[in-house]
Amino acid sequence: MPIMEVKELISFSLESLGKMDLLPEKVSPAFGGFFFVKIDSDLNSKIEIFKYPCRINAYIAMLCVEGSFEIVSNLKRYKIEKNCLFISMPKDIIQLCDWSGGQLYVVAINSDSIGKANFNFNNILSVFIGIRSHPCIKILQEEAVSLRDTFSSLQQDLKAFEGKEFSNEIAISYINLIAYKAFSCINRNLETPSEDYDQVNKRNMEYYNRFMTLLNQYSIHERTIGFYASKLYITPKYMTSLIKKTSGRSAMEWINDYVVLEAKNLLRYSDMTIQEISEYLNFSNQSFFAQYFKRLTGFSPSAYRENPQ
Repeated sequence: MPIMEVKELISFSLESLGKMDLLPEKVSPAFGGFFFVKIDSDLNSKIEIFKYPCRINAYIAMLCVEGSFEIVSNLKRYKIEKNCLFISMPKDIIQLCDWSGGQLYVVAINSDSIGKANFNFNNILSVFIGIRSHPCIKILQEEAVSLRDTFSSLQQDLKAFEGKEFSNEIAISYINLIAYKAFSCINRNLETPSEDYDQVNKRNMEYYNRFMTLLNQYSIHERTIGFYASKLYITPKYMTSLIKKTSGRSAMEWINDYVVLEAKNLLRYSDMTIQEISEYLNFSNQSFFAQYFKRLTGFSPSAYRENPQ
């Protein structure tokens, strides 16, 4: 494969988000590896870029306090309504859909800064596993009010202490407070297995989560069930069965969706030729890539590039 400049799925760092005009004037969104924004109907035009799949390299918590919207996270669609809490992890692929206005609080911390929060990861490991399976939860009214009040205080203190001594320590204190409130809400919503909980289902869910992690990592170049089964140290037949049983979709459907998602982003955002894209995605030739893409999307690669949908 020839050397070429590749523009993969568009990614945002907190620094790049901080340079976007998402907040009221004179309020800096980037604050020591930490980001806070309050989104309302007035900012509709400024979040257009998130209508397309992207990665944000940070841990993100969103609280909807008014209105509703839909978000696609790792190819799963979630409806976010009032008093819904949504959590996104680094490397997650997210896309904002059907934003109908309202009010949304968003707080994020980049991967490099997460260690400053001094979380006891042994205590919250089950919460992180729960987030992978259920990133969106409906929380109680009193929980939502408490989180909203904390967000509001955070917003005021960011203005009051930005650039002053101990400003980062103040921000980290808020990160801890918001995070542990969110962990409490998530933990309450986690299903507690009964004593006779089916261990087979539990094992299948573990395999499914590992499969999705591998898919995020390797789908650009690998499209065979055999490859992922070998990474999981199970047979292709067994993997096919458990993925279908656990997610309701076949492993091949998940693989195809990830490949098409990457192909769409390369067609939309990169300057690569269709031939270069087919090589980058490890297709044997451009014709095979074009047939594959049209079969799954209904469009030829060139038609999609001219009119992306």
